[in-house]
Amino acid sequence: MAGRSGEHMRERNGPHSSSPVFVGREPEIVELQQGLTDVLGGKGSLFLISGEPGIGKTRLAEELSSEARLRGARVIWGRCWEGDGAPAYWPWIQIFRAGVGDTNSERLDSLVGIEAQHVAELVPEPATSRGSPALTRLRALPSADPQQARFQLFDSAARLLKSTARATPLVLVLDDLQEADQSSLLMLRFIARELKEAPILILGTFREAEVRASPALSRLIGEIAREGHQIVLRGFGQTELARFVEARIGVTADTALVTALMQATAGNPLFVDGALRMLIAERKELNGALLSGRDFKLPDAVAETIRRRLSFLSESANAALSIGAVIGQEFEFDCLRRVSGTTVEALVEAVYEARRDGLLYSVLAGNLRYRFAHDLIRETIYSDVAAAKRIELHWEIAETLEQIYQADLNPRSAEIAHHYRESVTVGSPAKAIDYSIRAGEAALAVSAYEETRNQWLAAVALMERYETDSTRRADLLHRLGALTWEAIDYTNGIAHLYAALNLCQQHGDDRRRALVHMELGQAKSSKTFGQHVNISEALAHYQAAEPLIARKDVRSLAKLYRCQTAVNIEALMIDEGLAASERALQMYEELGDEFSWSVTAAHRTRYLMVRGRLAEATSLLERILQVALAIPDPEASSDALWAAGLYYMFMLAAPEARRLFMLGVERPGVSTLQRQRILEFVALLDYVGGDLARAGTAS
Repeated sequence: MAGRSGEHMRERNGPHSSSPVFVGREPEIVELQQGLTDVLGGKGSLFLISGEPGIGKTRLAEELSSEARLRGARVIWGRCWEGDGAPAYWPWIQIFRAGVGDTNSERLDSLVGIEAQHVAELVPEPATSRGSPALTRLRALPSADPQQARFQLFDSAARLLKSTARATPLVLVLDDLQEADQSSLLMLRFIARELKEAPILILGTFREAEVRASPALSRLIGEIAREGHQIVLRGFGQTELARFVEARIGVTADTALVTALMQATAGNPLFVDGALRMLIAERKELNGALLSGRDFKLPDAVAETIRRRLSFLSESANAALSIGAVIGQEFEFDCLRRVSGTTVEALVEAVYEARRDGLLYSVLAGNLRYRFAHDLIRETIYSDVAAAKRIELHWEIAETLEQIYQADLNPRSAEIAHHYRESVTVGSPAKAIDYSIRAGEAALAVSAYEETRNQWLAAVALMERYETDSTRRADLLHRLGALTWEAIDYTNGIAHLYAALNLCQQHGDDRRRALVHMELGQAKSSKTFGQHVNISEALAHYQAAEPLIARKDVRSLAKLYRCQTAVNIEALMIDEGLAASERALQMYEELGDEFSWSVTAAHRTRYLMVRGRLAEATSLLERILQVALAIPDPEASSDALWAAGLYYMFMLAAPEARRLFMLGVERPGVSTLQRQRILEFVALLDYVGGDLARAGTAS
């Protein structure tokens, strides 16, 4: 990430205030300056600024950003996207693009060197990087464990930020967190905990009321806030408001006008600035004899204030803003031009008007991308577009985005899905469904499980309404249930799986029924969710699955027998476990699946131990060790060694168990989370063995 100045980063990522005025906020800016001093001294800080819309949260963040640059820090902004349509991790994508957006083989190799290569998954892949050995290694090491995959991504992000901050202290600003996707907030919570000893200041802003209104958002923001400091902004006092007015218009403020503004706006800087802009636009006399309070009329609602500001724009500027508001909080000139059908010259003039009057600002220099100066402005414009016109525009925008990004649609799939869903009554339900599924898959690829769930739930709802064949819906419910029970919400995940099972039964899809039964068996026997474990139900699902699987479907049968092997021991069904493991091992030998073979074999040793066939178990373990060490995937190899080590642990052979566990820990390329998991068992062995010093080191 070296090589770009802080000023350049601001130009690319930072907002441009609709008003240059900054007054008051002395206690708040002093607190932030102290945090900046700590960061420049090597100690990380997190600040969250909250308050009502327009109260000055972003403006305060801008002020600190300016000082941070002057003091040698590098400032990068990540803006959250209001409403649907943004990809998962959008604020973080903006931040990481500043560092790996121009990814090439050399840069990927450097990311691998600091174990931060997973961040490359969040940014578009340029053509120059496609042949990178580093990228090939990255793509070759997916994790089947959702929690482990997410940990790897978050840990990768933290490592990249730490590495970057070693050269230059960082200030990261995440604006409008109330609009952030849940995955972005989870990443923020993780990073805030990891960076306390790194020279990084994280500054987040959010609207209090919207956070309080959502129990889930309130809980998560609360957890993040506990990692740092929270600053709550209120409206200006009378003195601060007078200074604001004077700075805005350049002359002494009339006391009566200041009083009227205070009564009408409660000191909210955005509302005050909007009122003053209207006065200027109306060519009122702004001099020493400024209007008195009785002459000043401010609409009761902020929306009316915004509408009055818009009334001073040309018809073409208002038309362009209406289309832009339907596109989203941010929009690109090319999309706006194609949808509007106007000439480039006319559209340039319209956008210039909106920028001149503080309604828009440029997001990326030279890239013709714009953002509304405040989401209240966009909300007001959007709500004033007639409902029928909005639907028509959403459809046109969806088709336009498809055309513009046809070479690589995945990064824009969530945005396109949103517009097709909003226009489904006159547009294409099939495309709304397809893009919702596609957007969910794009989110799944970067471990954004909550966003995957939301996209797929939207697709399921559309399928229920517009598709008569329920086959695809059953498949998606199966995938949705499998993801949800393991990574998000166990109870809802099980409900999705039963819904899939019912649909499969209705249209006679035996193979899918079998797979769903197997998924339910795994869910009901997972020790991760101990309070939900029901071994008898798990076994019943496995038994129901077996007759539904075709004999030629060897892989599905092998998986079924492997699952039965893992669970029968819990029900003390030893003979059944031995029989299932024997079948599974034979099938995995035929398939050449060394990882599944070794895990199944490790489970089989437990049955052999119970039956007293210790020589056979030992011989099998020796083979497991050879196979596990030869597996190229370090995570799979480590898992197999861990499973084999458990046998010796159950046999109270602590030295052998520890040896296999440590082999799993020391495999080159194994993830940090996997190491931590196995080291917990190592520490337990040392603790039980009385070696407390070594137990402390292992843990």
